[in-house]
Amino acid sequence: MIGMAIKITAKFAKVWEAEIKERMVKLKLSTGDKKQDGTWENSNWNAIVVGKQLEEAKDIKKGDTIEIISGKISNVYNKEKQTNYLNVVIFEFVNSNAETPTKKITDNWEDELPF
Repeated sequence: MIGMAIKITAKFAKVWEAEIKERMVKLKLSTGDKKQDGTWENSNWNAIVVGKQLEEAKDIKKGDTIEIISGKISNVYNKEKQTNYLNVVIFEFVNSNAETPTKKITDNWEDELPF
């Protein structure tokens, strides 16, 4: 398999669906990037949360806003199947809707979301 990975840091995402599994939490997310003309470009992602915050991730609910502290996006090409697989993995996050968020990189997170 051939692939490339990009690290994610300090990115906000809206949660549209959360599915709890034994060793991961599957999320459907959307993110937005403000373009130079002031409009927003939105993207939708399927992601998983693994690692040291797995138990905390099990409390994520539809409608929550999370700040991705650490994660990666990889696009891996499988020669045998002749197809690409896009993977989004979140290792560390802050749930901005939690009763007591553990930490925040950005305090004005509501100003950075188009949704």
